[in-house]
Amino acid sequence: MIGLLELIDSNYGDLDFPAKSELPYVLATCYNRLGREDEAIEWYKKSIEQYPRSRYAPRAAYRIGVIYAQEKKENENAIYWFEKQMELYPGQSEKALHFIQVIYVHRLGDWVKGAEACQQYMERYPDGRQVCGSLCNMAFCLKMLGDREEAKELFWQAYDRAESDNLRAEIMYEIERLEKGDGNGGESE
Repeated sequence: MIGLLELIDSNYGDLDFPAKSELPYVLATCYNRLGREDEAIEWYKKSIEQYPRSRYAPRAAYRIGVIYAQEKKENENAIYWFEKQMELYPGQSEKALHFIQVIYVHRLGDWVKGAEACQQYMERYPDGRQVCGSLCNMAFCLKMLGDREEAKELFWQAYDRAESDNLRAEIMYEIERLEKGDGNGGESE
């Protein structure tokens, strides 16, 4: 299949047909599913460069970030591509901005940049799908920076927005730890 798609792209590139702008994205996705991340990245880039206004170009930039974050474990490259997606396609960047905060908070332990990304998400997407997660991430950053009271307040806001009993239980656990003075950040245990 990949060979056929590449043949179409290379030999019929000058033809104009409706799905032409989707071809690089489809090839990238095929390579990605085969675990051939470097080729996937190149085809996703081609999708963005050759067809920046196609319906798949915003997804391509995001997918490059995901490959760097999940498969290659290259956090800085992942952040670069998520930010690139936000720059090129600002109206379609909710997931990218959430992924940036996850990297800063849970992988890099950069509480300041993590808190900034959380704040940016909550300002841009006050009713977004990841507001509860952003509130929890922000609370965690503030806890680690020593602002336990503000962290507790944000955990309560997240509790109110949580969509499942399991998530509410996890958030309540964090609130109780803060009330007892347990956990990381701000004071010695």
